[in-house]
Amino acid sequence: MMQEELNSLLDKLINGELTEPEKQELIQLLGNPGHSEEFAVLIDQQLESRSFALTGELPAMERKFIRDVLQKSGSNETGKIAEIPPVHRVHFMRRWGWAAASVLLVLAAGLWFYNMQQQIAPPVAGIEKTNIAPGKEGAILTLADGSTLVLDSLGNGVVASQQGSEVLLNNGQLKYNTNSANNNTVAFNTMSTPRGRHFQVTLPDGTNVWLNAASSIRYPVAFAGDLRKVFVSGEAYFEVAKNEKMPFVVEVSNKETIQVLGTAFNVKAYDNEETINTTLISGSVRVASTILKPGQQAQLNTSAAHSANGLKLINNVDTDKVLAWKAGKFDFNGVKLPEAMKQLERWYDIEVVFENGVPDIELGGKITKDVDLNGLLNALKKSELQFRLEGKKLIITNN
Repeated sequence: MMQEELNSLLDKLINGELTEPEKQELIQLLGNPGHSEEFAVLIDQQLESRSFALTGELPAMERKFIRDVLQKSGSNETGKIAEIPPVHRVHFMRRWGWAAASVLLVLAAGLWFYNMQQQIAPPVAGIEKTNIAPGKEGAILTLADGSTLVLDSLGNGVVASQQGSEVLLNNGQLKYNTNSANNNTVAFNTMSTPRGRHFQVTLPDGTNVWLNAASSIRYPVAFAGDLRKVFVSGEAYFEVAKNEKMPFVVEVSNKETIQVLGTAFNVKAYDNEETINTTLISGSVRVASTILKPGQQAQLNTSAAHSANGLKLINNVDTDKVLAWKAGKFDFNGVKLPEAMKQLERWYDIEVVFENGVPDIELGGKITKDVDLNGLLNALKKSELQFRLEGKKLIITNN
């Protein structure tokens, strides 16, 4: 086959445009050592032009699948399936010869593992073919008159005007331009993030707030008087604008009040969790009668929120782990399975069901939140667990 035709097939493969007959044709070509040099040259060109960065060791599961692909295509000179060595750099291809070129073709396309295209990749055992995309930027803004705006459906610019204040949307962030001369009446807005959404808002005083999925914040369109007070549920990270003459107060789910001067902190207060966790990053906050120092976390037991024994202070908290959600990551190190599944419920907008009891399993590792659900479950997969996805219900079976 001419080099131009090979290049055309490779282009279609990488762009996801390969038809079933063309796919079978390409698989047959993988089994023909006579085309190895042509493939090597073309793959080099494709990798350079597309700036692929394939570094690190290829996971054992992926090496096994590639061996299966090579076995089905008969692509081994001796008729045996050779062990695929760890892939560290694409330039090792020529040393490995045509079999490695086949492997790198699969990797370069990202066809089976990086894009999880179900029409080509067999599903991982225990996970159905259906899949759910990760969450994204988005929120619902409820204005003072009760009208609502779906922010992820709007373009940049002024999205609302109310009582002398302009509400501006700019690249996934909401801001307020306030005319203090028109602040005779206090008007409140509420920003809420449904499951599968997160968003950032800059309040009228310059305070920055990041909302995690399934969270909300209620705030005035202009702060007046001697207090700045907002109302929060779910999880939010605050970078509070300093104003010693006007303290900042956060009321959390009607159960806890956080008093702030100028600081950065995270508050986690979901209705389906037993504690409200306030973690101080910098500055100083007061929770009940306790003043936190940076790196400390106040845990308020919601069932005893108004008792003297309801508050627990934790020192030397891993703040990077607390803020992993804001950095676009899941950090499951030391996290029990039920807690991890609550995070997945909120981010992927799913319901998790434990089919035969909740296993006492502690997870580990980190993964970015921009992967689809199947990709994340593959990373979490343990031998004693089986995952089954039925619509938006994730069923977990403990073997």
